[in-house]
Amino acid sequence: MKQSLSGRLSTDYGGFVALIDVNTYRRFISESWEYSDLENRLLEEMRRATIIPWTTPAGQIWIRVQTEAPSPIPVHMPPHFQRFKVTGPVVFSGHSGGLTNCAQFEDLTLPYYDDLDPKFSDVLLDIPTGDYFARLDQMFPYDGMDQFAPPRCGRKEYQVTLTPFNDQASTIHDIPFATRSEHAEGGKASPATS
Repeated sequence: MKQSLSGRLSTDYGGFVALIDVNTYRRFISESWEYSDLENRLLEEMRRATIIPWTTPAGQIWIRVQTEAPSPIPVHMPPHFQRFKVTGPVVFSGHSGGLTNCAQFEDLTLPYYDDLDPKFSDVLLDIPTGDYFARLDQMFPYDGMDQFAPPRCGRKEYQVTLTPFNDQASTIHDIPFATRSEHAEGGKASPATS
């Protein structure tokens, strides 16, 4: 059965967005977390298959989730592959929303809703429970080097294709499309040195 889901959220600066399994993701880090703490948590949770995070430019970010890939898929960055276990609700969350607010405030939960600025709120996606192999594709030209995507780059959309997990190889050495940190060493990301 083909299932296609989509949503969008807004971010006020370049950073992280993610698909998150609400039931299993360990969201709270510390009231005084640092950027490197969040990177390390995202890498840990990627290995636990509770989250698919990636970096994005500022602005409106679109997500499309499906269980069958259309052909052909335009390639603007090498795709990212990883396992993703869905045990219940899944949210599309950004660094201006639940991803960072829930990392800082222990009493906040996912999905996060921003009463003051709803465009930063998490998007609840109706993904069936299951053990998936996820392919993440960036569907627009952006190299991750700037705060903003290039003018006239089109819709800032990412596509996640979910198929049954059968011990496929994952690429979880670093957060997808990240350019602000070095590759992970010993399971931890290193903060950028420049």
